[in-house]
Amino acid sequence: DAAAATASLTEHVDFLATTYPALRGKTYLPVRLDSPTEFTVFADPSTGANALFSSLNMTLPERVRTEVGGGSRTFPIERIVDFPADLLIVTSQPDLADTFASFTDYPAIQKGTVAYLDIATGTGLDLLSPLSLPYVLTRLEPTLAAVT
Repeated sequence: DAAAATASLTEHVDFLATTYPALRGKTYLPVRLDSPTEFTVFADPSTGANALFSSLNMTLPERVRTEVGGGSRTFPIERIVDFPADLLIVTSQPDLADTFASFTDYPAIQKGTVAYLDIATGTGLDLLSPLSLPYVLTRLEPTLAAVT
């Protein structure tokens, strides 16, 4: 039943918001590593990642909102420092997972609040459904706990 599935999703997100109230007002940045030299930022509010983190009362960094607007945009890898965030969500192929590790001044790297997702999990986050949300949240929850 669609109504029950939607209610279950809402309950799960509400549980996270209650469990981790310190997420309120924190920043998050969902990116996809396209290669070792560039990444794409997704600011479209209708993506699953943005809907999820917005419902946890988190926000995209201000500069993302001004430079990317409500869509997506690709940047050279060194521009990651221009978009500091408390939580960095990186979707990539496994061989690219450590690409941002050298950016030691980046807040999420300093705090250990970087969630590395493989392509399938990142897609599940962007296209949230009653089946993908529990799996994705299981992967994200340790990092969400570290943000607080």
